[in-house]
Amino acid sequence: VPFDFSTHSKRALGKAIDIAASFGARLTAIHIIEDRFHPAFYGPFFQSIHDLDPNIHEKAIAHLEEEVARLDNQGVQIDVAAIQGHPGTAIASFAAKHGADLIVMSTHGLTGLERLSFGSVAERTLCEATCPVLTLRAETVETTGGQPLKMKGFGAERV
Repeated sequence: VPFDFSTHSKRALGKAIDIAASFGARLTAIHIIEDRFHPAFYGPFFQSIHDLDPNIHEKAIAHLEEEVARLDNQGVQIDVAAIQGHPGTAIASFAAKHGADLIVMSTHGLTGLERLSFGSVAERTLCEATCPVLTLRAETVETTGGQPLKMKGFGAERV
């Protein structure tokens, strides 16, 4: 289960726990540390996320462990990992390397200009994964006055 600490990934982890409990499986929650290197001619400041925070890997693991500890894991063993790379490729590669039977992940459902600008981690994972991928579309994105809103294009409607 790729985990970026968003509400969407928390929902996916909850669903993955349900699935794993049904099949007696175990899970791994992974956080991808996206590291973008810039050519030196841009300046000597920051070449990598590790320049900003050398302990990023340890912090990601600690945060993952905190999130997992808060869950009702239904007796499912949940391992945590933090890996570096491009999210879609890193997720698929991690799953293949560890013999995953299923990837359960959220998708933000970006379309149009947003999708072109930000890309789609879910789409990249689907293209590169060697095992099935269950994507859960983000439904409830915010709450106003106790009434959840559902995403519809660039607007929202009350449920």
